[in-house]
Amino acid sequence: MNFVDLLNANPFEFTEEEQKSVNEYLEKLGRIAREETGQEMLVHPEVRKQMIALGLVFYGDELLLELQRNVAAQRDRINLVNKIITANVKAYKIYSIPILLFQIAGLMELINDKNTAAIYRQFLNCQRGYIPSELDMLFLNQIGADVAEVNEAIKTAQQKVGPLINY
Repeated sequence: MNFVDLLNANPFEFTEEEQKSVNEYLEKLGRIAREETGQEMLVHPEVRKQMIALGLVFYGDELLLELQRNVAAQRDRINLVNKIITANVKAYKIYSIPILLFQIAGLMELINDKNTAAIYRQFLNCQRGYIPSELDMLFLNQIGADVAEVNEAIKTAQQKVGPLINY
C-alpha cells in the first residue's frame, strides 16, 4: 500500500471497522454529555472533525495493542500495521496536526516502507512554524503528546532524515 498516495487521495472512505470505531467514540462522547448536562451535545464543525480523527487514532491504538499481544504470522502483522497506518492517515486528512505524520512514519518503519523518509520530511515541513491552537492542544492532550514529546519527535525525525535546509 502506498501511504503517500493515500495522504494525497481525496476523497476517501472509512472501512466498516473504522466507521464502527468512530461511531462508538462519538456515541460515548454524546452519552457523557447527556449524563453531565441532560442535553444533546452540539459541537462546532472543527471540534467534530477532531472527534472523528480521535476516533480513528484510538482505533489505531486498539489495533496496536492487538499487534503487541499477538504473535501472529509476519504477513498478518504487516496487514495489522497497514490498518493502523491507514487509520492514522485518514485521521491526519480529517484533522491535520503534524505529530500524526511522525506517528505514521514510525509505523511505516515497522514494515520497512520505502516512503518512510518522505513522511518524516513532511512532518518536519509541517511542524516548521506550526503553532498549535487551543483546539490542537486539546487534541495533543487526548493522544498523550505534550510539547516535550513533540520536540523529541522533531529531533528524532531530524536524526532519521537530516535537518531541512531553508532556501
